[in-house]
Amino acid sequence: MPITNKDVKKAEEELKVKLPEGYISLLKEQNGGYIIYDSFPTNFPTLWADDHINVDYIRGIGGEESIQESEYLID
Repeated sequence: MPITNKDVKKAEEELKVKLPEGYISLLKEQNGGYIIYDSFPTNFPTLWADDHINVDYIRGIGGEESIQESEYLID
């Protein structure tokens, strides 16, 4: 489901945050879901590896798996 600037503004108001432009740009291409490239490089060790974190799913705006439905993110 494509998102609009209105959707972004509503989510930011509900969560009382300003979402990063990179995240908004990503959601305009694919509004959440599983992603092909499931690793994000780091220059420090993580629980997963010495040089990356695993990211296989991105929460979008609206719908069942949205950022507005995550109790963890809301807290």
